[in-house]
Amino acid sequence: MRVMYLKATAHPQSTGKVLADLLDSDTDKLTHLITIIKNIADIGGHPQPPNAKPLRGIKEQLSGEIRLKLTADNLLRIYYFVSQEDDAMILLNFIIKPDGRNFPARYESNAGKRIQRAIEESIQLAISLKNDYHLTKNNYEPLTI
Repeated sequence: MRVMYLKATAHPQSTGKVLADLLDSDTDKLTHLITIIKNIADIGGHPQPPNAKPLRGIKEQLSGEIRLKLTADNLLRIYYFVSQEDDAMILLNFIIKPDGRNFPARYESNAGKRIQRAIEESIQLAISLKNDYHLTKNNYEPLTI
């Protein structure tokens, strides 16, 4: 299965942007992320924990999220879907969020509400990008792995 990602120039939260940022800052994390993506693509895009998981309540709209511990206190999530028509795994957008397991206090009170709102907005953006995919295919590039 091919892997396609949204170009960095298409949106500030595109997968292409996070790939470019990792290329500039942490090639070991980039290598690890590409390995995870390749493994998911090799099994038809089916999310397999712990590296990927389906999104509760919306798995009909998105196949899942790729999960990577970016730093000691931040997590990277990349939303994707599988296009049966194109036989491709399509990487949409990303979010970097605090690690709630190690820092549960960050998810409390108003700060927690802001984080939850940002997560929800990121998921809604992913759904919107997926719905527009057939109109914007030229914004996607193949990930060579």
